[in-house]
Amino acid sequence: MKIVICIAAGVTAQAPGPAPAALATREPVSCKDGNGGPVCKVIDLLEKLQAQTELEGHNEAQTYEKLACFCKDKTTEKSDAIEKGAAMVTSLKGTLADLVSRRDTKAGDVKTNQGDIQQTQKDIEDSKASFESFKSTHKTNHVDMSEALKSLEEAIKLLVAKRDANKRTVESNSDDAEALLQRAATHA
Repeated sequence: MKIVICIAAGVTAQAPGPAPAALATREPVSCKDGNGGPVCKVIDLLEKLQAQTELEGHNEAQTYEKLACFCKDKTTEKSDAIEKGAAMVTSLKGTLADLVSRRDTKAGDVKTNQGDIQQTQKDIEDSKASFESFKSTHKTNHVDMSEALKSLEEAIKLLVAKRDANKRTVESNSDDAEALLQRAATHA
């Protein structure tokens, strides 16, 4: 967009609207040949300002386009990350619920096992007491049996001794009976 300012010598600026006929018939002042004075400088300055504004606008449009693309990419990326995070949260909630359930089951098992352990310890103590009682009874029975065996061995020794003595007596009596028989046979 170019700004063209027509300034005629001796004409003052007027309010906007249709240009007076005197201005329309005059030639515009040309600033290209280097003449024109301060008005041309203002026009050059405005043209430079316009070019600079257009360049800045173009640069801002490019920057905006890059920023818009960046924002769109990041928004998509973040949206995907949020969806993945939400899915992960849902999955982890399920896993957590499963683990809590397993923990509770294990805690129940621990309580049951502790009860079993206490019962087993009580059974062991009872078994130890029973064993000590049995051991004491066995020891008493062993002493009684040992004494009975000693008594039996002594009785056997006595019986053997009596048997041997009786055998000798019987042999002696037998010899005496034979001698008597022989004497009786001889006397008869």
